[in-house]
Amino acid sequence: MTVTYQDEEGLRRTLHSLDSLMRSARSRVECIVQDGGSSFDLGRIAEAYPWSQIESAPDDGIYNAMNSATLRAQGNHIWYLNGGDECLVDDYDELAACLVEGQMALFDFERVYQSRVERRLSREPSYIWHGLPTSHQSIVYPRLPDLRYRDIPIAADYDLTARLLTSGVGATVHHVPIARFHVGGLSTARSREIAHDAWRVQRDVLGVPFALRLVSRVRHFAARSVTSVKYSMSRRTP
Repeated sequence: MTVTYQDEEGLRRTLHSLDSLMRSARSRVECIVQDGGSSFDLGRIAEAYPWSQIESAPDDGIYNAMNSATLRAQGNHIWYLNGGDECLVDDYDELAACLVEGQMALFDFERVYQSRVERRLSREPSYIWHGLPTSHQSIVYPRLPDLRYRDIPIAADYDLTARLLTSGVGATVHHVPIARFHVGGLSTARSREIAHDAWRVQRDVLGVPFALRLVSRVRHFAARSVTSVKYSMSRRTP
């Protein structure tokens, strides 16, 4: 499932990365694209990737668009791989073997700093007290009636995952990288807001004690600082 707006290059990159997976899956997987009303020719993209189901209409932001796309889904699981993100899976059967009905699957991922790629391993579900165990691009969610993003400015993916885990939805960890994303987007530019949202989720959804929330805030600040330094250094690298 892909949400995008005014990013033709990013959408093409995502769909191109999905091509092998979709061909191996045949009709067992649907690729839903929810576009916010872009001005470029979506028809040409649909012709190039005929297995994509592209719908374009104005929305109230990325999470509203993701909820709209979720309502269109028919399968047992949903994978949110948004415009610009890349799929690293070629064989659908290998991915399907990791999925359990009614449970989340947490996978590894890759981050790209300009031309340098860094692999990150998924943590255990218990890591949710501090943050997402893995990137949201590497979580495959079960399609449930309450699979819905709430209106939280930045960390709605953290909120969603926390609510599912606290409601008793299980999660399995698989050390296979399934997604790649490029550093420098929303999570890098708005780190303070992410930390604020994380505090709210830890307090209101997870019930994390105050002292541990402070520890988490410091850890978030340190991790974001390291990421920002890596991103800045990669931009200076020829």
